[in-house]
This record gives sequence, structure tokens and C-alpha cells, in this order.
Amino acid sequence: MLPNGLPYANTDEDWEWVQDALTDARWLGFLSFDALSDQRNTPPTIVEPGGGVFVEIGDAPGYTVPDVDDLLPCVTVYCDPKAVALKSQP
Repeated sequence: MLPNGLPYANTDEDWEWVQDALTDARWLGFLSFDALSDQRNTPPTIVEPGGGVFVEIGDAPGYTVPDVDDLLPCVTVYCDPKAVALKSQP
């Protein structure tokens, strides 16, 4: 419920109002800065490219050519089995 009596509507305007109110509450000492944590997303997974082949051609400076696996995109999709019904193909 917002101070104007209307329910929170999950709009940009309402979200910005909540963010401003939280900032004010923290700076005025009503809420500690570490009282809330962002739990919207899981922490990122950082994948370092591995290996590769070092190449030198003539007098040119050498460089490392990445492994093929490091060049191909990879996407991992997580699915809630209760939310999506998948049918197997014959």
C-alpha cells in the first residue's frame, strides 16, 4: 500500500518510489544498509577459457588461438517441470 492509499502496482513509477523510500530510510537511520539483500538472481557463473594453441607466423608477434569449445556459445536452460509439460517425440 502506498501512502496515497493505492495498492503497489509494480510499475516503474511505484518501483522508483519504493527505491527512494528505502534510500531515505537508510540514510535517516530507520533501516540499516545491510538489512535487505538482492535475491532476484543467482550469482553469475564465470567460465574462464582454457588452453588454446600458441601460434607464431614468421616475424609476427605470437598469439593464442582459443580451443573450439571456447568459441562455441553455450546456453543452459533450467525448467520447472511443474510449469512446463514436455512430450517426447516418437
